[in-house]
Amino acid sequence: MTKHPLSFISTSLDEAQFLNMLVKLINAKNTMEIGVFTGYSLLATTIARPDEGKVLLSLALPEPKVE
Repeated sequence: MTKHPLSFISTSLDEAQFLNMLVKLINAKNTMEIGVFTGYSLLATTIARPDEGKVLLSLALPEPKVE
């Protein structure tokens, strides 16, 4: 399996569990995700928040290459 060159910016299991715990501890109803690589941190925070909560997601898409 080849390692992605940007894998160092992805969320680790420990970080995801920590985010999940923080969202639960402060009883956050709304979360904001700025930029997504794999979506793992988004998943961790979304699972932790209550059903009536909301997620604001911001994506930056690369510009298409024109040849």
